[in-house]
Amino acid sequence: MNKKIRRCLSLLLVAAMVVTGLDFVPAKAAETTYTSGDYTYTLNGDDEATITKYDGSALYVAIPSTLDGKQVVGIGDGVFQDKKTITGVNIPEGIKTIGHDAFAHTNLQELNLPSSLEKIGYSIIYGVTGVTSVNIPKGVKTADVCWNNDGPFAGSKVNTVTFESGMTKIPDNMMKNCKELKTVTIPYTVQEIGQYAFDSCSSLEKIEIPRIVKTIGHDAFAHTNLQELNLPSSLEKIGYSIIYGVTGVTSVNIPKGVKTADVCWNNDGPFAGSKVNKVTFEKGTKLIPANLFSNASQLREVKLLDEMTDIDSYAFENCTNLRSIELPISIKTIGDGAFSGCTSLTEVLANKKITSIGKNAFQNCTNATIKVAKYTDSMKSFTDAEQNLEFSNLEYTDTVDKVIEHEKSTYEINGSSASSYVVMNLDYALKQKEIKNVKDMQLVVKLPATSVVDSIKLDGIALSDSDFKITSDNKITIPVKKSTGKCRIYTTPNVDGRINSYAVLNYEKDGVSQSNIIGAVSENCTCLTLGCNDDVSYEKGEDSVSVEVKGYGISGKNVEIYVDGELVKEVLVSKTGKYSTDITMDYPENFKNYTVKIVSVEKSGKETELSKQITTIENGPKLSGVSLYIEAHDYKDGHKTFDLLKNDGTLKYITFQAGKPYQFSIQYENADKISRVFVISSRGGYSRKLEAKWDADKNAYVTNGFFGNDASYVPGNLSIEYVAKPDGGTQVDEEENVTLTDEEKASIPENWREATAEQITDTESDYQAEITLKSGDVVEYSYDKMTLTEYAEELEKKQAAQSGEEDTELNACSDLSEGVGDIIDFLKVFDKEGTAKDIGKLYDFFEKDGFSRYTMGEGDLAQDIALVKTELNADTIQMYLVDPKAVDNTVARYIIKKGQSTTQKTIFDLFGMDSSTGGFLVDSANSMFNFEGNVINLLWMKQEVMSDQSLSPAQREAKLKEIQKMADIAAEKMVFTYIAGVIGVFGAMALPGSGVAIACGLLALAIKKCIIPMIESGDFDDFLNGKLSLKDMIIRWIIDPSGYVYEGVTTNRLSDVTTTLYYKEKKTDKKGTVWDASEYDQENPLVTDEAGSYAWDVPEGYWQVKAEKEGYETAYSDWMEVPPPQTDVNIEMKPLAAPEIKEIHSYETFTKVIFTQYMDPETVKNLTLTDSQGNSIAYTLSYDKSEKDAAGNVFVKEFTLIYDTPIAKGEKVTAGGMENITSSTGEALAAVTKSDVASEDVTIESNDYVNLALDDSYELSVEVSGASKGSLAASIDNSQVAEITKIEEGDDGIYKISLKGLVYGQAVLSLTVKETGISKKVNIQVGEETSSGKNIYDEDPIQMVKLDLTKISEKMESDINVNADGEGVILPFTKKYQRVFFDIPEDINLAQISNIIIKANVPGELSLAVFNNTFDKSSNEWWNDDVWTVYPFFEGSYPDRKENGSHGSTLGDETQTFSFNVDTDKLSRLTGNGGYLTIGANVDPVTGAAYTDVTYKIYSIQLVVNKTVEPIGGDEDPQPTVTPTTKPQPTVVPTAKPQPTVVPTTKPQPTVKPQQPQAPNTSTGMSAGGNNANTGANNSSSGSSNISGGSYGNAGNATTVSKITMWKITQKGKGKVKVIWKKVIGSSGYQVQYSLNKKMRAAKLKKCKAASLTIKKLKKKKTYYVRVRAYKYVNGKKVYGKWSSIKKVKIKK
Repeated sequence: MNKKIRRCLSLLLVAAMVVTGLDFVPAKAAETTYTSGDYTYTLNGDDEATITKYDGSALYVAIPSTLDGKQVVGIGDGVFQDKKTITGVNIPEGIKTIGHDAFAHTNLQELNLPSSLEKIGYSIIYGVTGVTSVNIPKGVKTADVCWNNDGPFAGSKVNTVTFESGMTKIPDNMMKNCKELKTVTIPYTVQEIGQYAFDSCSSLEKIEIPRIVKTIGHDAFAHTNLQELNLPSSLEKIGYSIIYGVTGVTSVNIPKGVKTADVCWNNDGPFAGSKVNKVTFEKGTKLIPANLFSNASQLREVKLLDEMTDIDSYAFENCTNLRSIELPISIKTIGDGAFSGCTSLTEVLANKKITSIGKNAFQNCTNATIKVAKYTDSMKSFTDAEQNLEFSNLEYTDTVDKVIEHEKSTYEINGSSASSYVVMNLDYALKQKEIKNVKDMQLVVKLPATSVVDSIKLDGIALSDSDFKITSDNKITIPVKKSTGKCRIYTTPNVDGRINSYAVLNYEKDGVSQSNIIGAVSENCTCLTLGCNDDVSYEKGEDSVSVEVKGYGISGKNVEIYVDGELVKEVLVSKTGKYSTDITMDYPENFKNYTVKIVSVEKSGKETELSKQITTIENGPKLSGVSLYIEAHDYKDGHKTFDLLKNDGTLKYITFQAGKPYQFSIQYENADKISRVFVISSRGGYSRKLEAKWDADKNAYVTNGFFGNDASYVPGNLSIEYVAKPDGGTQVDEEENVTLTDEEKASIPENWREATAEQITDTESDYQAEITLKSGDVVEYSYDKMTLTEYAEELEKKQAAQSGEEDTELNACSDLSEGVGDIIDFLKVFDKEGTAKDIGKLYDFFEKDGFSRYTMGEGDLAQDIALVKTELNADTIQMYLVDPKAVDNTVARYIIKKGQSTTQKTIFDLFGMDSSTGGFLVDSANSMFNFEGNVINLLWMKQEVMSDQSLSPAQREAKLKEIQKMADIAAEKMVFTYIAGVIGVFGAMALPGSGVAIACGLLALAIKKCIIPMIESGDFDDFLNGKLSLKDMIIRWIIDPSGYVYEGVTTNRLSDVTTTLYYKEKKTDKKGTVWDASEYDQENPLVTDEAGSYAWDVPEGYWQVKAEKEGYETAYSDWMEVPPPQTDVNIEMKPLAAPEIKEIHSYETFTKVIFTQYMDPETVKNLTLTDSQGNSIAYTLSYDKSEKDAAGNVFVKEFTLIYDTPIAKGEKVTAGGMENITSSTGEALAAVTKSDVASEDVTIESNDYVNLALDDSYELSVEVSGASKGSLAASIDNSQVAEITKIEEGDDGIYKISLKGLVYGQAVLSLTVKETGISKKVNIQVGEETSSGKNIYDEDPIQMVKLDLTKISEKMESDINVNADGEGVILPFTKKYQRVFFDIPEDINLAQISNIIIKANVPGELSLAVFNNTFDKSSNEWWNDDVWTVYPFFEGSYPDRKENGSHGSTLGDETQTFSFNVDTDKLSRLTGNGGYLTIGANVDPVTGAAYTDVTYKIYSIQLVVNKTVEPIGGDEDPQPTVTPTTKPQPTVVPTAKPQPTVVPTTKPQPTVKPQQPQAPNTSTGMSAGGNNANTGANNSSSGSSNISGGSYGNAGNATTVSKITMWKITQKGKGKVKVIWKKVIGSSGYQVQYSLNKKMRAAKLKKCKAASLTIKKLKKKKTYYVRVRAYKYVNGKKVYGKWSSIKKVKIKK
């Protein structure tokens, strides 16, 4: 409780007692008194005496131990009070109590308390001036306190107290109000300090608390003058308000043993009412107790430990100055109200594993944003606690034992601008291998507490209330049975604000309940937006300029638009919720600022306003064109180009397609004034960037990629920003005149722009001025130059003041640096004796003194630009500058001070910024700073670094220091820009002599030469803040089409269908009317495109869609209620004609039957085939099962009937038996037979896919057998992406098809043999160039290379008699470590080997290793550790038999096919092509002894070579030699995709190439016995290979590593270059490769962890080629990203 409040309450109580006539103490019976000499006494029940009166006048009083034979045990209240004659007293042993005021106002000179003492009354020596020290006996248990809070030694002159050893508790109130107390000695026996023990000891500055103290009572040190508080590690319990009112203690360290913190009735915790602003914790602390920092209103900095697990209830309640908190990875629970009332809290950096968050944990933290990784337990916990979230990490990293296929599972928001509802789109899919392993699946969706669920659809079917459950905390549980599904939840948010929600799949697997996160959203739901350009270009001479203002508002409401406070226009928000209008800016000037404000009234009646500043720029950049090319199956030809700058008032419906890159084309007028362009997608209060690069051919900035490199991200509102080229910045001429740029002048706020200055002093050594701002506030400015000695003397004064020897206001700004004495000594000596050669040492000492040192260049070329030191407090900014170019060795001192003012503003308020400890780093309100025309968001930069989990503590600290340096110099430069504007530009005085030019010149140079290169180095360039050119493009991203029309199966879309929308207001209305869509900026009816799709955006009501097309029955949808949005209204149309057999094609082994409609395959089994004699031909029916209707039923148009026994060529085949064969609509097949004469089997052989580089060509070889000449037809479905430039037919059915890549994307090449029904699809991917200029594979990039077992390069022992028996080679081993070297062909790059498959009979243990060509086989030391460690080894399937963690595997005495998986980490060390594979016998797996007379037989060795992996060293793009054991034969009905293709069993699908190459799975899917465990496909292609004895798989998207796309290389000195690139999030490290050959032959390789590397010892006048790639570890394996583009640098010296 506040001390004043307590005293007021006490006084009121006393006053009340006086008024009512009550006594202060209860009435009691009169005691019998006795007299013995000068003493009067009473007796207690034990016949013990207590002295109650003394009538003597002795100078020295010897208090008797007995009176009348009675033991004296007490001295009563006031017994010796006012006995001025008493100068000494002897208190005998046996005295147990001393009453209050017992010796008050005496003339005692000392006071010795007996060891028998147990209780002391208050004020016992009140008014006594001679007693200055006391010893408190260990037996004292009680100290009384007066009604006015006086304790035993209140009102005395006691300044020293010693507690006797053996005391275990310092009693409550013991030294309360002992205002002279300065020295306290507490013995190391004390375990508890009582409440109020030292309260109001106002002279007490220091106290040492023994290390065994366990408890400190409340108010124990309140209102003292303590300067520090060191709590012992033994402490377990802390009372409330222990340092209430103490101003000197600003930081505390909390011991790990503290388990309890008491709280007062008003919620004050232990540090309430104190000035503690920084808290640390002792290592080993696990728990932050409840209420520990409750009401600690000054607390700003809290450093939690990585080992902490729990934050208890109300631990930081009402810490109103706490701005951010980082929750380490160990924190699991946060208690009720833990951070409630932390009104300044803006940022919470959460870890991934918080499992429990209590009620109201962040209540009233209205500005707080929780930064949390998206796919984590913490995200769920914070969402459950209804907290506002911002996702700090969007990567899906939690893949262990998860059944969800993340790439196909999404959870997103899709709203409606015509209504108030929001639809939550949830798609899920299980991994194929997990479908049989899970049961009891449930979708669980957490919605905000204020959201109301309107309806739910699952796979297009509306659910009834009984199909799902909603709990009181708004969690929806929906049971599901299918392995894939689409769920749509239609909700009404009800209130504006943020929507935080997540979706999970709960299930049971192996008897254990588990949960997978599908996705999460955190997005704003707002009523009003304002969009207009930041800068508006105009031409000289124009009187006005027009600006478009647009955005979203409340349908049917007016938006008022103001310019500089004047209402200029009102505009009505359309029914689609948007508004758009033009306003006029009169009399534009270069860099003139206008304030645009819009005002709207919400539905609740609340008035909402938004505003922004617009700057007019003469001949500035002006956006002239924006288009977006995007691919999606919904569009005609599979793609569409949108003109986004065209404002025709209509919504642009763009289908979101995961994995499809966004290709924007952006044109500007005056583009030469732009350095960079970004497309910005904004969702949920945060943005993602997609940078556009300049394309000279297109005269535009173009993009090709994804927002935030996330292919699954659904874009939000799109804007375009540009970064202006640097404007040159502040100029300072030789006469020290400052010239500010127009932009700098415009940046000066009105309060400073209209300020006036009055010069006070202007001498050679001193300049002073008084600046009066427009607001009336005054700023005092002074400047002088100090010699080094003068500066050293100032440091001495600060040192004296800091140690308490001198009182001065010099050092209000900051603490001194460590070792200040050494600095002072050096400065004085240097000032007298220093020479130019010692300048570097001088600057080193300045740096030790806290100066920021700005230096450009490195090594011998390093040059100091400026040294700056700033000291801060609320009223003063004090700066020191050293100019290295000056030769006078002086320090310029500037003092900018708040002058006389009627306001309570700080000096920082007057400059419009906020100061945090240690620098000028601004808060969220002022986080934007301009560096030479480039605007940087420093706060965002800091937050991103703080939340980057990949950084080590040291890396994080280093980056934060860099950011702090940027913040400081930006603020310093801003201060002098404002002052220069007043004194030198707008004022009447001359600027020279004021010192402003020195400051502006040095700071501008430091920004230009140090800060800008630091920003553009790669680590921080993403934080460049562009200038808005286009805001909120009118786009609606459709995650699912609103509907489509189809026949038979959903993929068979119908184009040119007329769809008409009908409307009725009520469900009970009998008839609907055609909807008038014109007032909603739409059309009705619509005609479907080639994707069969249509889309409207409608208001509330009931709706029906009618579909009409010639040849089909008219179809209708059901009547639908909106809301919720109806986005899956897919209509099936029924043909009027009966289905027929369209054609049949017969061959020697099969017949292909094609129908006119999609048929039910179960009924097609009734079809009969007969030969020319009428004999039935037995067959097996084969068909593509991938095409289904909306209900999931399979229907097929083309069937393959494979004969059980081949027929002769020329045999007639007739298809009949038409009975009971029906179509998808149930219509019977027309009874018309079809016949054909069997031809030779027709096959098509070619690649399954082709990867093209942009603008590159490739010749595809296609072999057609069994067909006539000229029978092959070829076409591409997406001619925008790739084109066929030429088709040539050669001999023997070989065709050469020339393909060219046009734009980034995917396409499908269709190959068809005319009049046969035989076809094949070839998937085409046009992507980025690789290091060789293209990424084309003439064959499947995963190749099987069979080694020639007869090519044995070396035998380690001469007695290994290798021989062959026609089946393989026999290896008789007789000694330990014998080996045979088999040659690896020269065209195999060792870095591309992913697996080795061996078929062998090995009765012992097989040992395997690979060596490159540089290994000396004759050394007979292959086992030597020095070389052993650089070679790759291969892990087997028996990890328990690995010798020394390397490479052995026991196979047993039988023939097996076995796969060894490459250790990719070690493999990457092998460079070049060709080498040796060695096989040997290791040791006996049981005894460890060497083998004797053991024979191995090797049947085959095959290498799995992955060409998608970048080769290291050797030739570029080596081509593996493929040596198949037999010629591949055409496969008719393969179980996997065949090579070549005759009749594919599945419909070929286009390959979506990953953004970066995927590493192949290092597992072959083989068991030790050779069983095929699984069949995989390499993720970087859709091709496949049939591997004898095994197969290979894919590691999955979790293994992807982003390509480095933004980097540079510069020479940094003699023979050195520095390579800098943008950090790849999630990477473990980087490889830098450099070579004198532009194809990177004979390249050298370096590794590093940081995003930069210096390469040394390069040759002069040589040109080097450099590239970079990132890597990371996935499940213990190293996975590489794609190489960057190659840059070259010429070494000039």
